[in-house]
Amino acid sequence: MLSTSKYIGGHSDLIGGALITTDESLAKRLDFLKTAVGAIASPFDSYLALRGLKTLDLRMERQCSNAQMIAEFLESHPKVLQVYSFSSILSQYSFNETYCILGFLSRFAES
Repeated sequence: MLSTSKYIGGHSDLIGGALITTDESLAKRLDFLKTAVGAIASPFDSYLALRGLKTLDLRMERQCSNAQMIAEFLESHPKVLQVYSFSSILSQYSFNETYCILGFLSRFAES
């Protein structure tokens, strides 16, 4: 399940999503439901999604660099015991860096 509202739209004016499966039987059932209940994007929603895609690359780069700056700040903070940035977690595996997972985890020392 993928939300097009946040990452694809980027402007808080789009509500949508996508269901993706490798199960052919489930795909056929979902296709029937999509048609039967009219769960498809309107032309205007499609326009909004396309508009958001134009800036997706820039927004993802900015989110990754912001998350990296926050992780670096937390690494130098005396009350933070450990920071698990997703770029460091991903580097332990054979993932391509294009799949940037945004965010970080940290463990704080008890006051």
